[in-house]
Amino acid sequence: MAGNSWSLSDNSSATPTVIVFEKEGSLRIMNREVYETLLARYGKPWRRPRNVLELPLEERAEIALSAAVEKVMLNMRTKGCQSTSGVKAK
Repeated sequence: MAGNSWSLSDNSSATPTVIVFEKEGSLRIMNREVYETLLARYGKPWRRPRNVLELPLEERAEIALSAAVEKVMLNMRTKGCQSTSGVKAK
C-alpha cells in the first residue's frame, strides 16, 4: 500500500493476517476482536496533520508535549524504570 494508506498485520503465525487497513481515508477492519483489543490497550491511532505549522500554537504545543511524554515513557520501559506514581511503566 502506498500514498495515504496503512495496514496493521498479525505476524504471530506462519501466515501474516491483516487486522485493519486504511486506504484513501476509508478504514477497513478485518479482525474486529483484535482491533478492539488493541484500541482498548493503546487508544485510538493519532493522525498527524499534513502541515503541523498550519495548526494553532496551542495544538502544536500539545502535540509536542504528547510526543515528549511518549518518548520518556518508551525510554522508561526500555530501561525497566518505574514511573513517578510508583506504578511500573508498561
